[in-house]
Amino acid sequence: MKPISLRTVALAAPLLIAAIVAGGACAPDDPTIANTGGTSATGAGTGPVAGTPAASGSASGGVTGSAGSSVGTAGTPAAGGATAGGAATGGTGGATTGGTGGTGGGGAADTIDSVLSTTSDYGNPGWKDSWWVTGCASKHDHDCYTINQCPAAGSRTTETFPIGGTPGQRYKVTFQYNGVNEGRLYTGGKKDKPVAQDLNNIPDNDSFYRDGTAPSSFYNELKMTVYDDKGAEARHYFMNAFSKAEESHYAFLSSYKKSIVIVGGGKIEHMVFDSNCHAIDNCNAGEVKGTTCNAPRRLPGADGQAMLPPFYKNPNDGYKLGATDLISITASRMQPWKSQASRLTVTALEKTDDPVTMDYP
Repeated sequence: MKPISLRTVALAAPLLIAAIVAGGACAPDDPTIANTGGTSATGAGTGPVAGTPAASGSASGGVTGSAGSSVGTAGTPAAGGATAGGAATGGTGGATTGGTGGTGGGGAADTIDSVLSTTSDYGNPGWKDSWWVTGCASKHDHDCYTINQCPAAGSRTTETFPIGGTPGQRYKVTFQYNGVNEGRLYTGGKKDKPVAQDLNNIPDNDSFYRDGTAPSSFYNELKMTVYDDKGAEARHYFMNAFSKAEESHYAFLSSYKKSIVIVGGGKIEHMVFDSNCHAIDNCNAGEVKGTTCNAPRRLPGADGQAMLPPFYKNPNDGYKLGATDLISITASRMQPWKSQASRLTVTALEKTDDPVTMDYP
């Protein structure tokens, strides 16, 4: 090899020093330097690390190395990383609305209270707790006169109860009926229990009668009519059905539970009709006769302490009276009541596709 001359070394030295200095200034691009910002593809990228200061230049050569940059340049962001702070999108967080809620099954379910609580046409509680009341304008021996001067058309009172719920929707309702009432013959329909079993000395006569008519008689007719949401009669029932032989001076105890179909948006009408305006007084379990009335009876079943309804419609002129304006044993709404009264209490309600003509056992 040819020896290197001193002149050659002297000429090459400045070039070598310049290369060293230039190399120090480019230190941040050295892959071994720890300024690797943006390496994280998920979440916020790692902030850029300050560049490593360049080592002081060597005394030999007489050139002082320039300090390295105090803040390294941000590393090239990894795929998916954001250049600002290295924050990655990290994927969409799902719809902010959280999805469309369900429809809730058409709102709150229909209940006895929501369907049957609207007050009657003269202010009594809804059909869920309703009555038939045969008033007593004046007492005459074994009779109560419902109207003192009886018109040719007789004595008739009606009370109407609106039905809520969905218009046209049919509902199966179950009710308990407890009453002190006269016996009445009805024909052309159906009685659930044979009349031969209806006796004066039992507290739970089943006197319910479906459909049919009420032949001419001097004894009280207790009727319940179901109307649909168009105002048309859908079906009717009679509440005090007995045999012809039991149309007499007796007041019977009736107590039974039944289920029928009613129509949402329709109405129920209660009617009391007496052709001669004379009602058998509530005096005792046997035949009512003469002027003695010393053993009036309360309603059977669980209704023995029930308060009578607050209002009664005078059949003479349709004027709404307080129930205490009529004759009672205690001069209040407390039982026992002169003449007759019957209470209906609804115990269950459910939607049904059954027709109004359905007869449940």
